[in-house]
Amino acid sequence: MLFYYFLVGLFIIFLLVTTIYAAITGAPFAGTPKQCIRKSFELIDLKPDEKVYDLGAGDGRVLIIVAKEFGA
Repeated sequence: MLFYYFLVGLFIIFLLVTTIYAAITGAPFAGTPKQCIRKSFELIDLKPDEKVYDLGAGDGRVLIIVAKEFGA
């Protein structure tokens, strides 16, 4: 039974440490690969007169590719 409490305690400490670390350092930037952006807009058949909204734009690569290559 003592071993069970020890494992639960270690798990709680692990959760606290990782949560504190994430709060301090923030979320890492993970941009969408350009090939995925192109393929997704090819699949939805984006027309030049349509509008695209990129919520949480990051570095804006989605909007840049859509504007240059699809004219939207």
